Amino acid sequence: MRRENNRGLYRELNKPFTSLGEFDAAVTQFSDVVRAARVTAKLPDVYVIICASAQVTDGETQVITGLHFGNELLAEGLTAWAYGKEQAEHRELIGRMLAAKKAPA
Repeated sequence: MRRENNRGLYRELNKPFTSLGEFDAAVTQFSDVVRAARVTAKLPDVYVIICASAQVTDGETQVITGLHFGNELLAEGLTAWAYGKEQAEHRELIGRMLAAKKAPA
C-alpha cells in the first residue's frame, strides 16, 4: 500500500476545523477533487477514509467519514481488504521493532 508520512505537513494539516460545517465543506471539496481524479485516472472503484478534528460547543471532537465511488457491492470488500492489509503491516512493523530491540548492540 502506498503511504506518505510527512511529519511537518501532518502537523500543518492537523489543526481542528472551526466547526463541523467547515469540516463538511472541506470533505465536499475533497470529494469533488477525488471524483474528478477517479474519472481522469479511469479508476472504477475508490474508497477514501477521512479523519480530522473539529471544534464543537463543548471542545473538540474527532470526525471520521468515508467516500466511496464505484460499485456499491464492493465497498465492504474494499474496506475489509484495507483493514486486513493494515493489520498485517502493523504486525510486521511490531515484529521488526521487537527484533531490533533483541539484536545485540
